[in-house]
Amino acid sequence: MENLGKFKKGDAVKLHGGSYLITDLIGSGAVGEVYRAIDVQRRQRCAVKYNYGNYSSNRELFYEKLLLLTQGHSPHPAIAWPYDAGDRGNNGSFLLAMPLKENYDSLAPVMRGEAGLSLAQRLALARAVVEPFVKLHEAGYLYVDYSQTNIRYRREKDGSFRVAVIDTDNITVPGGNLGLEGTGLFRAPEIILGGKADFNSDYHALSALVFHLLVGCNPLDGARSGSVPFTPENVRRYWGEEPCFLFGGGGNPCRNAQAAANWNALSDKLRAFFTYQYCASCLHGKLPRLESGLLLQALS
Repeated sequence: MENLGKFKKGDAVKLHGGSYLITDLIGSGAVGEVYRAIDVQRRQRCAVKYNYGNYSSNRELFYEKLLLLTQGHSPHPAIAWPYDAGDRGNNGSFLLAMPLKENYDSLAPVMRGEAGLSLAQRLALARAVVEPFVKLHEAGYLYVDYSQTNIRYRREKDGSFRVAVIDTDNITVPGGNLGLEGTGLFRAPEIILGGKADFNSDYHALSALVFHLLVGCNPLDGARSGSVPFTPENVRRYWGEEPCFLFGGGGNPCRNAQAAANWNALSDKLRAFFTYQYCASCLHGKLPRLESGLLLQALS
């Protein structure tokens, strides 16, 4: 049998809701391995994730939260909601089963301006990205881990865009002490400084991802932050303690001519949305951030 990682092709794994037959490895990363599998009970293909259990600083509570997620339902079809789980191993690892979302691409080339999409197409894609998270937030959940790889897309034959949210074990509710942080520079300043995730930090992260999708850079990554080495200390300072919006007149101007042109091409209501979302008062927690539903409206 071909050895794929933790499991071999043909291995049968048992979760609480049934048995799953491993067919092949989709990919692996810092927190786990994802496999194509067959859900024997439902007689359909699915994905099985072997989670190393190292994503959260509170592993036991993180696992209990995931068990609760498997008892719920996805608020939007784009979200690959986990529907079955296995017992925790002695090392904290566990298995999750979720719908299989295939033939989707990373958002990274779009963010780098390499996908050849017009502004109208990027706006349509941005709306498709935001819609699942509006429903997720309305259902009372946080996503936390926004990134160009966790959220994927494909272009349909009619030119429309379909989105898949494929990494979903990070979905949680406000108030838990799970130690979840999110990804890189999409994180809100308070998260970079060690705070707990809440709706306010989720609104920041989703808006930052959409800004990057439309403009081509992070909303806080300007001439000042770009002039220093990319170290944990500088990330803490320029994205946590002293964040400054590129187009807010605060001494951290945009350092990319194409990004500046992309910003100027946005509608007045979108520029107004981002200008408020990344004003100093919002960045420092003195004002509440605008919710995801308002972002969707601004994109319309």
